Amino acid sequence: MEITLYEELDSSILEKQYSGCNHIHLSNNPQPDWADLLAAKWLKAIKKTYKDKGLDSFKFSQDIVTAQANQFVAAVDQQFNSNIDFDTPDYKMREVLKQNTWHFSIAKNHNDLKSLNNLLLKTDGSLRSWNEFKNEAQKVVGTSIKYLKTEYDTIVAGAQMSSLWAEIQRDKHIFPFLEFVVTKDNRTSAICEPLYKVVVSVDDPMLMYYFPPNHFNCRTTVKKLRRGVPTQNYAAPEIPEAFRNNIGVTGKLFTDKNEYLKNTPQEILDLGTEMFYRNKRAERYKKIAFIKSVIKGKGSLEIFATGNQSKVEYIKNKEALTILANNNQKYRLLPIINDGAKNPDGFNLITNKYVDVKVAESIIGKNIIAAALKEASRQNAEEVIIRLLYKPNSYREMYTALLNVLKKNRNKNVTDVIVIFPDNTFKKYILDRELLKIKKAQI
Repeated sequence: MEITLYEELDSSILEKQYSGCNHIHLSNNPQPDWADLLAAKWLKAIKKTYKDKGLDSFKFSQDIVTAQANQFVAAVDQQFNSNIDFDTPDYKMREVLKQNTWHFSIAKNHNDLKSLNNLLLKTDGSLRSWNEFKNEAQKVVGTSIKYLKTEYDTIVAGAQMSSLWAEIQRDKHIFPFLEFVVTKDNRTSAICEPLYKVVVSVDDPMLMYYFPPNHFNCRTTVKKLRRGVPTQNYAAPEIPEAFRNNIGVTGKLFTDKNEYLKNTPQEILDLGTEMFYRNKRAERYKKIAFIKSVIKGKGSLEIFATGNQSKVEYIKNKEALTILANNNQKYRLLPIINDGAKNPDGFNLITNKYVDVKVAESIIGKNIIAAALKEASRQNAEEVIIRLLYKPNSYREMYTALLNVLKKNRNKNVTDVIVIFPDNTFKKYILDRELLKIKKAQI
């Protein structure tokens, strides 16, 4: 069996970066409570890697990435006021920081899995037995989990300093100077020691590179000064490249120079972005209560018990989803939430996709398709439901219009189209399959 080997991170570089900044070995630091939950998920990932004999279909573990990122996101949230308005700079910065933790989480997991993949083979090229592979894999996972506390603390420190930077900028007309506060004890880092009591103007360009945290386990901070004299001829510290960054400006808790991030393909990082937005969207509805509507058959329809839609929208959305639920489909009708984000009409409980419902106001087939897909894309919906109250001028024209949208790649985020016909029967079009038909016809 041929197994692809991947270039992986140098573990000695990681060890130096994580534990080279203080005199306490990381294994002595207490791990967060949720580390044990990750360990259980990792055992499943180890089994899957061995079973699949490679990473062709397993570039990252969604379970591990989600569990880790959610904890990191919670660490960011705790450093911000929970009631900040969605159109404020603080809210926007908070969301940027949270997205960065998702990028880091998926990058770390991807690189860990590459290390596991490379353990499948012995040095002579033969396949390791399951027990041999498991023992070696647990060492990789153990190291990954060992770093969690340091990563978590770095996120907390970074989010705190990001908030402090915003405060510094707001108050700089009153406090025009900053003084570096470096903890002096037997754990003081050689990296930060040169900054001890250094005073700079709040507009000094050095703050774009040397604003804490300056390394893992960094305890340095700054304090605002109403009066001060900038320090002259101080020695600029040698900060690791991955930390040459002002988080309050860039929003990057982990920069592109981070070992995990710089060794991860962009397409994997893009998936991290998708997961961030999907998770963020799901969080919006966690506090919404839903009640089950009475449905014929094995389908289901859950309707929000708190929140609202406009009366007209509610009626047309409920009617369309009820028809589908009576045909064994499962949906949830979603309320409007005024937080600046898009508001899809519903959620498909089978496919886990957000839904936009469109009741056709025209009988012109191509216009029906164009209007439905435009609105669905505007709401960032992945599934569009088109309900036809009247027979259109041409079903073929509708289908041709849909194919033309696919040929021009204008369906954006829409992956599924469901058409409810006037007799309340329906047909589902999975757009990837329809696109495949187009490609085959062109061969």
